[in-house]
This record gives sequence, structure tokens and C-alpha cells, in this order.
Amino acid sequence: MGTPELRAVLITAFHTQTTPRFDRLRDAVASDNSDAVEFEAHALKGMCATLGAMRCAEVLEHLERLGHEKRLAPAAYKLQRAEAELQRARELLSQDRAQAA
Repeated sequence: MGTPELRAVLITAFHTQTTPRFDRLRDAVASDNSDAVEFEAHALKGMCATLGAMRCAEVLEHLERLGHEKRLAPAAYKLQRAEAELQRARELLSQDRAQAA
């Protein structure tokens, strides 16, 4: 990810942006808004992939696909998995940031 400064900026952005984006994704699933599910899952997927959180990115990619296909029935289950993976990524990135400081 380039320089330590860039890595720090990306990790900070991940921590500040993933919670509101995930909240919007949860709301989109709850309101059966497939376009918003696709949009928010895509954005979160990119953030995760950029930082190497590939398991999280894979779950979000599946949610993105469900939104694209307008097939949200399994989205609630995938949302739970995505939340768990996002939490795991946040914890690992917090450890990474603490070690770098």
C-alpha cells in the first residue's frame, strides 16, 4: 500500500467510513432497495480489498451481486456475515495501526 503514511490514511478512512456505509447497507437490505444494496456493498468491497481484507470483500461482493440481480432474499444472512468480517477487519487494522505507531 505504498508509504506508511498512505497506509495510515487508508486505515483511518476505513475506520471512519465503514460504519456509516454499513448502516446504509443494512437499511437498504431492510427496505428491500436492491440498487442501494448493490451500491453500498460495492463501495465497502473496494475499501476492504484495498486493505487486503479479502474474506470481507468476498462476502460484500456476494451482497453486491444479490443487489444487482435484485434477489435480496438471502441478503440478511450475508449481511450478518459481512458485519462479522468487517468487525474482524477493523480489529486487525487497529492492531496494525497500533504496531506502526
